[in-house]
Amino acid sequence: MIVVRLVAGLTDDNPDAVFPVGSLPWELAGGVAGALLPVAVGIAVVRHRLFDIDRLIGRTVLLVVLSGCVAGIYLAVVALAGAWLAPVLGSAVELPAALLGAGLAEVLFAPLRSRLQRRVE
Repeated sequence: MIVVRLVAGLTDDNPDAVFPVGSLPWELAGGVAGALLPVAVGIAVVRHRLFDIDRLIGRTVLLVVLSGCVAGIYLAVVALAGAWLAPVLGSAVELPAALLGAGLAEVLFAPLRSRLQRRVE
């Protein structure tokens, strides 16, 4: 019955809508199918060791963790520098705090990257 309704949806007079528009069960079925597709592809790739996935996963983990660490360092330094420099500089504290945060995040980036790379590998 479901196949008949799906084919009817493909052949009706509205070519833009595959499923009946406004039907909650069909909307849920389409949403679940769309959400499960990347999961199925991921399981197939990992199970059959396709596309040299170990290297890709390692680099992805490294990128995500490194980005989070650099962003966290930057935000923490900007917040602390803003709090410390606000009594001295007043309302002109944003630029010096941002420059200090960017500089410190840049200085810590290379050692952090090398340590994380060794851990991931």
